[in-house]
This record gives sequence, structure tokens and C-alpha cells, in this order.
Amino acid sequence: NMINSSITNTGKISLSSSYVTIGIQTELLDAHSTILNSGTITNTGDPLISVGIFAEGGGGTITNTGSITADLAILSMTYNGTITNEATGILNGHIYAPNATLINNEEINIPFDFDLVGEGAYSTLVKNYTQSATSSLGIKLNIADDGSSTYSHLSATNSATLADGTMINVDVTASDIGAGAFLDANSILTGVISSDNTIDVDTALLDITDNSALLNFKALLSSGGTSLDLQAVQGASILDAVTQSGQIKKTSVAKVLDDATDSDITTFKTHLNSLPTNRAVAKALTQVTPESTLNPQNVSYQITNAMSHVVQA
Repeated sequence: NMINSSITNTGKISLSSSYVTIGIQTELLDAHSTILNSGTITNTGDPLISVGIFAEGGGGTITNTGSITADLAILSMTYNGTITNEATGILNGHIYAPNATLINNEEINIPFDFDLVGEGAYSTLVKNYTQSATSSLGIKLNIADDGSSTYSHLSATNSATLADGTMINVDVTASDIGAGAFLDANSILTGVISSDNTIDVDTALLDITDNSALLNFKALLSSGGTSLDLQAVQGASILDAVTQSGQIKKTSVAKVLDDATDSDITTFKTHLNSLPTNRAVAKALTQVTPESTLNPQNVSYQITNAMSHVVQA
């Protein structure tokens, strides 16, 4: 039989284990059941996988006005109710609930897709997704263990609706040289949000933000309307960034880099795209090029020899 129950967390749940951690777990929920988190659920250890809320059953509501941080913020294979992230609510982690409706009224940050040994790949998967005008969806780029590039995906099998003015925030700082395919200007992150049916969105009215000093991102809707993609576009030149940082002595090198097409320099420029501030861009140039380097061949030589040092820094 299904259980008509109510679970409320107003405090702090800290998870610590080397295997699997679960903050709140319940099964057999019915249409009248409620789970409310206004407190904090977080992971303090290094588990194989961490779960904020694990809930199964035939309905009810899950409401978050607090903060949940886990690999899977919410996990359910059968739950078909409504998950609402209300004002002040922050979900850091995937929401894997393929039969549920997810309503985002505040902030959801989904990590890059990850593979769990023996369980396959996890990303954010729901039946319906709605994002209000005052809320944000954070996505992240990263390098997988095998060296391939990966980034966040949200799939809504039935419907996805994004209100005018709502925000998508792109975090590129987890990326490095190996993510070059995704950090070059004009490259496209396909299927950041996808649905089996047409996505209800006006891409021109989305607020796309990022933490790259050099790149901006713009939203694109696929020809069939079922995939919301993000295209990287050049927001500032290296010369612009260096000049605005106040490092005037490095402007000549910056100009060489802007104009260069040598493969080693292009790889370094890709790394610069992942830096968050003009100051960080100028610092990277200072680390790899001497004051007198104005020749593209010399720049390439210096960068090739110093690349690993800059990335590690």
C-alpha cells in the first residue's frame, strides 16, 4: 500500500561515507504525501555517489526552499509527482526523476554528466520542466576521466518551458586545454536542454551569463525546436582583456596572439577562454611570454614549453 506521509527537514543533514550517501529516503509515497526541505543537505565525504533526496511512489510533492548539494540532488525511478524548487531554494546536483515534473523558481546548478561504474551515465532527466523568469539554471563544462569533454544536460521527455528573461549560467572554469572543442568561439554545446516535443522558449529573451573573460554564449533552438543549444561567441579579444587589466607591457604579445593561427597558440588561446577575469588572462600571458616576445614563432616556442605550468597554475 502507498503511504500518506509528510517529511520535513528544517535543520542540517551532513552526509559522509565512502560508498553511497542519502540524506532523505522514503518509498511508496501517495498523491497526498509531502517532502519539504527548508534546511541544508550536503555531502562532507567522498562517496561513490551522494543523493540528497531519494523518493519513490505514485505522487505527492517535493518542495525545496533550502539547499541540497549532492551528485544527485533528487533521485527517483517511479515518482510521478511535482518537484518544486521555490524562492530561496538551491539545488546543486542532478535531478533524475523521469516521471516527475520539475518546476524551478530559484536556482538549479547541474553538474556535467558522469558515469557511475555498473550503473551507466547520469544526467538530469525529468518528464516536464518549467523555469520561471526569476530563476536560473547553471551548467558546467569539464573533462571526463578518459580525457573527453563533457557538459551538463537537462532532458525533459514531455515538455520544457522557459519564461522570458530567465537565466542560463555557463561555468567554464572547470575546463582546461582538453576541452578545446567546446571553448573555441563558434563551437556549440548541443542539447543543453532537450525535449521530445517543441521547447516553449524565446531564445532572444533568455539571459545567458558565463564566467569566461573572453567568450559569451548565445542560445539557439534547433530546427525541430526540440533542442536548446548554446553557441560560444567571441566577447572580447585578448588585447581587450589585457588592456583592461592594466598590463600595458603585454599588449603587443596579446595582439600577436589575437592574430595567430599556429596550432600551439590556438590551443593556448582555448585555455585563455576558460579564464574568468581579464587579470587572469594577463597573468597567463606573463607566465609564458618574455617582455620582448613579439614574433609569432617565439610566442609559439614559449607557449609550448610553458603550457603545463600555466594550466596547473
